[in-house]
Amino acid sequence: MKQRNEIQDYIDARYLSACESMWRIFAFHIHKRKPSVEKLIIHLEGEHNITIKATDNLGRVIRKPGIEKTMFTEWMVLCRRSEFARTLTYVQIPEYFVGNNSTKVWSELKKGKTIGRIVAVHPSAGDRYYLRILINKIKGPRSYK
Repeated sequence: MKQRNEIQDYIDARYLSACESMWRIFAFHIHKRKPSVEKLIIHLEGEHNITIKATDNLGRVIRKPGIEKTMFTEWMVLCRRSEFARTLTYVQIPEYFVGNNSTKVWSELKKGKTIGRIVAVHPSAGDRYYLRILINKIKGPRSYK
């Protein structure tokens, strides 16, 4: 029985287009993750998602301190305390601040480059869709009102 060489099988069966050939000849990066992209979740007031495990006690999870905090609501808190943050839209915040998902706090970015991407919302989502449109235009909101 002949031993199968998976690496050689891959090389023999691989198709390399002219575009990819030139890309590799010029030694361009094939995979690059810069700048990093931060996914920005949005939600209506009091309608954020909470993920729990099957073994978690629902009552205990709901009473957990800070459960109502999200990075979106904490952006509004940041706008209350930072004059600079009030000059930015939600999508611009990751360029200057870094969000800590475990503590739900935005703090000043020390190094690196990050851009924000607001999650897609279908027009049939109604108010949530209109909120997404608004936060792309409005700078520095301090609350939902």
